[in-house]
Amino acid sequence: MEAEEPINVALDMMSHFSQETYERIKLFVEKSDEAMLREVIEYAHNVSIARIFIDALLGSGKRPAVWLLEKFASNMGKEEIKSYAMKLKDVGASEEALKICHEWVSDLINRSYVYYDDAIDVLGTMKRVCDEAEWRAYSSAFREANKGKRKLMEKMRSNDLV
Repeated sequence: MEAEEPINVALDMMSHFSQETYERIKLFVEKSDEAMLREVIEYAHNVSIARIFIDALLGSGKRPAVWLLEKFASNMGKEEIKSYAMKLKDVGASEEALKICHEWVSDLINRSYVYYDDAIDVLGTMKRVCDEAEWRAYSSAFREANKGKRKLMEKMRSNDLV
């Protein structure tokens, strides 16, 4: 049995938190420095635990939330990704929000065209996260990289994302 396994078991059990436990995590996040947070975050091996830490980290404006989002974004749904993108924007991390959303969208559109509507929805959030010039540059590069996906390009045009 590895040394990390008991910690993982404890973290898994924490996925059914009481409000008191959540408040303790928030306090821990507020009082810890980045090095300590990074070390603890390494033990988060499931998305339930990651969500709790992300919310606490974003609430305190701490950057380690981005590390967790990068690690677990592919396990999150569209609405959650959109919500976290807007929260990142609110704490001054628009660039990181775009990066996380881009990875999520890219993963989806490369799986199948059936996910294009979800991708378009997240692209709309991305447009709101950045300024106009930044969006034009991103949109242009995205369209160039995906120009062979005609259905996706049509959906972008019809949703005013070009």
